[in-house]
Amino acid sequence: MKRITVMNKYETNLHHDEIGGYHQPLYEFNIEGVPYIYHDTSCGKYGTRRRIEKNGHLIYNFTTMAQFENYYDYDEAETIALIAKHFAFNPMFHEMVKV
Repeated sequence: MKRITVMNKYETNLHHDEIGGYHQPLYEFNIEGVPYIYHDTSCGKYGTRRRIEKNGHLIYNFTTMAQFENYYDYDEAETIALIAKHFAFNPMFHEMVKV
C-alpha cells in the first residue's frame, strides 16, 4: 500500500486568523519518494478550489468558483483517491473530465 509522508504544511491565506479568513493549506508530501503538492484554496460557502501536482505537473484540478475546466489525470486516479482520503475530501471524479 502506498504511504503519504507530509514534509511541509503552509497556510497560504494571510488573513486566516482574522474574521472571515478561510483556512487555505498547502501540503508538500511524498508518495514512494515522488514529490506532490496539495493546495486547497477553498472559500467556504463561496466555493471550492483544490489542485494536486505530481513532480511539478498538474494531475488534478477542481473548482466551483470559476469557468475553468475541472479535470484529473485518469492514470493517476488511484493515487488522487488516496490523497483525497488522506486529506479528507471527495475527489468529485463524476463531475470531471478525464485527461
